Amino acid sequence: MKLLPLLLLAAAATAHAGDLRNEAPGDASIRILNGCDTSQKERWRTGLDLTFQGQTIGKDIRLGESGPRGKITCRGKDVIEVFRHGTSAPALARVPAKLRDGGTYSLVVFGQLEEESARLGIRVIEEAAGKPDGMCRMLLINTIEKFPVAIGIDLAAPARLPAGEVREFVFSPGQVNIGLYFLDPQGKPQRLQAGLRAEPGARHTAVLHPSPERPDRPALVVRSADGP
Repeated sequence: MKLLPLLLLAAAATAHAGDLRNEAPGDASIRILNGCDTSQKERWRTGLDLTFQGQTIGKDIRLGESGPRGKITCRGKDVIEVFRHGTSAPALARVPAKLRDGGTYSLVVFGQLEEESARLGIRVIEEAAGKPDGMCRMLLINTIEKFPVAIGIDLAAPARLPAGEVREFVFSPGQVNIGLYFLDPQGKPQRLQAGLRAEPGARHTAVLHPSPERPDRPALVVRSADGP
């Protein structure tokens, strides 16, 4: 296993909705992953909707969840919007995004999501391209802002992951042991175990986010880039 340099595959936020160019349309797919934090006890209050050109792609995606992939027609420069589920209020966040024809994307939402307020950020991540080398690839983003987290792969020393950072991991086929290292509220080192079955040529997007059950602990969700 080797760790590649930082990959920030966020779409460039250089266009406004009024500046969209009349480019030839192309097809892409996108899904939303909710990596937010909250002080709310009611999980149902954290649902988010993802819309693109007025079309709802993901609906009621709650903390730690990911929505289904939605097929979209893009024109090179578009605006993606995130709304609180079940309301007619303005978008909580919106990001200009340059989507590639044939691209596959995950929209990772992070930040603080409360009942009456929200401070959100967005990363538009293009899934790692498949390569015929028999390896398994995983793009990992850390959305935890309130406490430091490190990740250890198999026997490798834990590596600190700053909030908002995206890294690519490459695995040989087989079972991969993933350790999540953090400090508990008493300042004691803790380790949580996660895992991944690395298949040849497989691609994954993973989000390290605050646990919905214990927000003082990390949780890891891994989704196949080739899945629904």
